[in-house]
Amino acid sequence: MTAQYRDSRRYDGTRERVFQACHDAMQPCGFTIKSSRPDTFTIEAEYQYRESPGANAGLFEEFASLAFDKLLSGRFGESITLTVDEDSRVHAVSISRPKTTLLDQGKNRENILAIWKKMDSYLLHSPTVVNDHSVTIGNNSGVVQNDSVGDVRQTNDFRGGAEDRPRTAPAPESRDEADRWEIGVITVLSEETKAVIYALGLHGRRIGGLHFYEGGADAGGTPVRVVATRALAQGNRSAMAAYDNLRRHYDPRIVVLVGIGGAIRTEVAVGDVVVADRIVYYDLRKETKEGTRHRGEERAAPSEVGHAVNAFFTAHDPARFSIEDPGGAVHDMRIWPGLIGSGDAVIADHEAEILEYLAGFNDKILAVDMESGGLTAACHEQSASSGQLQGWLVVRGISDDAGAGKNDDYHRLASWHAATALRKILPYLAPPP
Repeated sequence: MTAQYRDSRRYDGTRERVFQACHDAMQPCGFTIKSSRPDTFTIEAEYQYRESPGANAGLFEEFASLAFDKLLSGRFGESITLTVDEDSRVHAVSISRPKTTLLDQGKNRENILAIWKKMDSYLLHSPTVVNDHSVTIGNNSGVVQNDSVGDVRQTNDFRGGAEDRPRTAPAPESRDEADRWEIGVITVLSEETKAVIYALGLHGRRIGGLHFYEGGADAGGTPVRVVATRALAQGNRSAMAAYDNLRRHYDPRIVVLVGIGGAIRTEVAVGDVVVADRIVYYDLRKETKEGTRHRGEERAAPSEVGHAVNAFFTAHDPARFSIEDPGGAVHDMRIWPGLIGSGDAVIADHEAEILEYLAGFNDKILAVDMESGGLTAACHEQSASSGQLQGWLVVRGISDDAGAGKNDDYHRLASWHAATALRKILPYLAPPP
């Protein structure tokens, strides 16, 4: 006789997205994935029982716990299978190991419910949930009860009634603060990504079809968890998608867009870095017979980020540094505070009408890019569902002057300077000890 727990939930989302959420929920819930088959949307994983002594445990209890972990924990646990069907319904089956109810400890149901809770935090919109609960021992049916060791019991009645009817799922809980990463980084070009990986000492991790780069960076003596990802393409829409991937898998406290940009002020030179906690999105416009009427929109980062930026430039006034690149060459780098204009156009003309508009909108705009508008919009809009402000910052190494001579010659230099600038700002973005 084998203790089992079966449950299913239907989520509002594509089959692929729900399958990815299943995959992501395994490790945080203590499961080790043994196989993941995207072709059949099936994940097989294992969970090992471990014995932990209580806070007031004596020598005998501690010894018994140690003996259990060393000798027996690998034998007792659960095998779990998650399958996503064509209706985006997740079917979960948890089976105790070994095949007995004696050592089940009531964990089958508890662990599946933990997986549901974790998935709810990833899939923020799951309006309809159908629960098909069933704990089975052998071939029994009706009211089934698992009399496990201790006070924990699994019991369920699936003969009909309210539990069998669809119901509206409760609003998902926001991710626990301990689960959040401190800093998330978005890059676009390969040079930008490589620079961030090297400057912060990150290592790669693949989650489904997505690639991330994780690490513990030194923020002035305080270690902070940093994760980076590269957007699929240039532009604001791709930046929004990259942010969604970061938030769904890591939920970073502050997201930093790091890479290259074009200067639109003569005092800002190639190799300088612009740090912006305010941006102007300039693509909103109205086309009339008289011409284009721009409707720029300015966005500011949460005050916590603004204070961090102010503290950095207070400590470094002027912010000038002598830095070494990966090849050993030494460069001078200046870091400027200022605004960045963002839109989906590549600007390669000093006389471009949009540059005249930006100068009139705010003369503190120092550079332009193609992604910060999308990132800041995504950070602003997600607060409606999460209930918390999303910190963001833009760090742009200057690779050109947005003129006709624009080319790729300084992409590598500007990317390295931007990544190095982020490393220097990290101590100010890190949470308090």
